[in-house]
Amino acid sequence: MLPAARWAHPGARIGYTADMFRRLCLPLCLTCVLLACKRTETAPSAHNPVASTAPVAAGSTPPLIASGGVAAAAPTVTPPPPGPAERIPTPQGAALSGDSTYAIIVGVLSFAEPGVAGWSAEQRKDLELYQVLRSRGVPTKNMELLLDQTATHANVAAALERVAKRAPAGSTLLFYYAGHGTRGEGGETYFLAHDSKSSSMATSGIALANVQKTLATHFGGKRAVLMADCCYSGSLKGVADGLADEKKLDTVSLTSADASNLSTSNWTFTQTVIDGLRGDGLMDRDKSGTLSLTELAATVAEEMKYREKQRHGFHLRGGGKETLLSTATPLRTGNGPFRAGSYVLASHEKGTRTAQVRVPGARESLVRFYHYSHGEERKVKNSELQALKFKRYPKGAELKVYWGNKLWDAKVTDADGDFHFITYPGWPAFWDEWVMSDRIADTGPAGAASASAKNRVEIEWRGEWWPGVILKKQGGRTLVHYDGFGPEWDEWVTDARLRRSAKPKQ
Repeated sequence: MLPAARWAHPGARIGYTADMFRRLCLPLCLTCVLLACKRTETAPSAHNPVASTAPVAAGSTPPLIASGGVAAAAPTVTPPPPGPAERIPTPQGAALSGDSTYAIIVGVLSFAEPGVAGWSAEQRKDLELYQVLRSRGVPTKNMELLLDQTATHANVAAALERVAKRAPAGSTLLFYYAGHGTRGEGGETYFLAHDSKSSSMATSGIALANVQKTLATHFGGKRAVLMADCCYSGSLKGVADGLADEKKLDTVSLTSADASNLSTSNWTFTQTVIDGLRGDGLMDRDKSGTLSLTELAATVAEEMKYREKQRHGFHLRGGGKETLLSTATPLRTGNGPFRAGSYVLASHEKGTRTAQVRVPGARESLVRFYHYSHGEERKVKNSELQALKFKRYPKGAELKVYWGNKLWDAKVTDADGDFHFITYPGWPAFWDEWVMSDRIADTGPAGAASASAKNRVEIEWRGEWWPGVILKKQGGRTLVHYDGFGPEWDEWVTDARLRRSAKPKQ
């Protein structure tokens, strides 16, 4: 995610050639998408039209730690020493537990190349995932943890080979990555190492083709679990398919984003995985007392959709559909107008934010908000909760879609519930992506005010002006909705922050 001023559709409506891509498109991708496609918590001064993410909590400092266009280094994190760990009970045969599990966990929140944004390491979830695996009985000798400066291209490649060679027959190997994801000029996906260079991504980036090759060559176990929390992370599906075809492995890819999509600034995906490994009872959809892999994936899908307005990735090959993960924690129960586990817009501070209902009540419900790297539970009156709804468009519909702070012609080629797969006419197919109605011009959740010319305005936020629409006026203040954002961004503003706009920017 990044400020709209940095976004531009590569090629900027010029003739497309391979040479132009190398000179124009690829640098734009690597200095825009790579600058902040992941974990630059979208502060109010940098509305992100690609996906609606939660604003920074009142009084807090945005986790984006780059200053003056040069990335500041996140604090070096030392893995916890081996020793007593919290014990998380797991059912017999649970995946990602015990001494038959091997893992490589890579988390990169700082980068050596100037201009590539880093993020706050506060309550980082890649480290917490490592600790949770220890608590599930995975020996430290079975795992490699590479964070920030230690996660160089060479170190990641060497660690992956070591872990793969170490894992015996019948074992499960987890590969996890958090950081930046990007694409090469042919649409191939790379994850960034600490020392990756935009000028030589093919040799300095973590190429997914090389991840597949290393595992195919050196891993002799039974199951490979592939997870990533970054842009284009769904591309791990190709690795899962390749390993299943070549090695006849059971493979799983579970990711924060689809192969075609950018990813949120928040740790929402990894936190959900951690919650599942800890046994969050709300994930126990069949009330069996245990959580399965598919139940975790279903919750990831909802969390990414409702909190982050993006499509997750999940792909399974071979056995394992009902693979057990954890013992479900018993739930507190209650009755109310909103069922436990549902997602709502809830009053929060001076606005609204997406929340999950944890315990319904007749008059108020306990809900969970999620911030950059931590959750917050509080009781909210049911009168201050409302269901989340999104507008749907049919296959073939011609639309204008926000990509950055501009509108682009698009066409719906497929639809899946509230998601629309669109193509941008005249652009290479690897720009095709899944979007929800918050990205489609003049729409939002069903019931949003019409964006007629008389209601159109530009809204000032910390020195920048953003296109939007007036929803309501009351008591000298105006409720506004930002084009290309979900309703959690709606806010009351004074007239000093408004100016008239004849139409959205084109």
